[in-house]
Amino acid sequence: MPVEGVYAGHCNTPTISQVVAAKLEDGNLRAAIRLLVSADTPAAPSEESLSKLKEKHPPVLDKAGHLPAPQRYNCLAVDESDVCRAVLSSPLALLAVLIMCARSTFATW
Repeated sequence: MPVEGVYAGHCNTPTISQVVAAKLEDGNLRAAIRLLVSADTPAAPSEESLSKLKEKHPPVLDKAGHLPAPQRYNCLAVDESDVCRAVLSSPLALLAVLIMCARSTFATW
């Protein structure tokens, strides 16, 4: 069974400088630095490395069949007066609303 993936051909295995350049092009500076300072070398594409990767990262099982059925009417319903009452009951929330109103008023002047 041939190794699947980008580097299956073995002839186009990227060099460390190409991999670092690709990380930098993606904006992933942390990964590029980690590759540069690491003493590790990339694994050679082979059946053995593929099987080790599959052992380390097994396929995710579809657990959607095990989820409970959604409840139809299990939701919270509020109206504007409920929200106003809740905001006015908290001094900090009221202060935040007043500050936002003041900012929007001053922004239109």
